[in-house]
Amino acid sequence: DHKVIITTHTYLFRDGTTFDRDDAYPASKSQGGVNDGDQMWDKFVSKYENIFLVMSGHDPWDHIVCTRTEGENGNVVTQLLIDAQNMDSGLKDCTGMVAMLYFSEDGKTVTVRYYSVTRNQYGSDKSQFTFTVE
Repeated sequence: DHKVIITTHTYLFRDGTTFDRDDAYPASKSQGGVNDGDQMWDKFVSKYENIFLVMSGHDPWDHIVCTRTEGENGNVVTQLLIDAQNMDSGLKDCTGMVAMLYFSEDGKTVTVRYYSVTRNQYGSDKSQFTFTVE
């Protein structure tokens, strides 16, 4: 009866596909045999029509990666990779990136903004977008 958001450590890879054993540092190899993103999709995420959003990190990338995939019940699942840990490498000060998700009152749209609290500015245009909840 409820809309579901899943947050997990390792799920989406920087190319927009779910993590599998061939990607860099997959969970199944680097974290003691737990499920990779492919397995999570196949065993869990794709099966429930009320899951509409999955957010993960683990794969350092300068932009928010967004992909949308249809589940077994025809529902669209939006999947986000949010991991700014490499943005600070080689810089004097940290970027302090925060991903903000604004949910519309009617529950039909989500606006994503990637913002640097230390620099008081938004990230790249690639990381500022809106998606619909279907």
